[in-house]
Amino acid sequence: MKKYTLIILWLFTLISGVFAGDLEDMLNQSEKLLSSNWDTMIQSLHQKGITIFDNLVDFMPNKNIRRDEAAKMFTIASDFVGTKKEENTSICNFSDKHLAWSDLQDLLITSCEKGLFQWSNGKFNPTGNITNAQAVTVAGRMLYGKQDESVGHYATKYYQLAQENWLLKNLSISDTTKRDATATRQTVATLIYNALNK
Repeated sequence: MKKYTLIILWLFTLISGVFAGDLEDMLNQSEKLLSSNWDTMIQSLHQKGITIFDNLVDFMPNKNIRRDEAAKMFTIASDFVGTKKEENTSICNFSDKHLAWSDLQDLLITSCEKGLFQWSNGKFNPTGNITNAQAVTVAGRMLYGKQDESVGHYATKYYQLAQENWLLKNLSISDTTKRDATATRQTVATLIYNALNK
């Protein structure tokens, strides 16, 4: 009896070792493929001038992104989808514009003039991090114009449009508990890439 038990244990160990090796290989291949797709995405955005980085490592996809940096990316992307300037642009003079990176200060104004970013109490908050909901809202305004933001969460309508039009493809930010979480650079880049390729 002990002999059969040992044989069964040996076979189980052998089989599980094979499956573990296959699983590890599959995970490594998936990771390489995903990394390759993201590199392609970053290179595409770089070629359009949306980011200065041309590879995923330098882009630092898992880091937070400041509102002024996101404003630059969305504003440049909006030129490729034909976003038009709003009628009333006199409100786009921010008292904290000087806090933005110096090369992005004019883009804050342009992002407001195009109706992409809004203000609060005359401030843009350029050094603050953009949230998932804000990023989805800006992408929605870029593609569909301003929607009704007065009922429930301001981003609800933009999330609906984003889901219907596959803008959230390859993103896991649909859950309502993630809406007000800080967005990563990868989230913003993916939203823009999806918007440009829809």
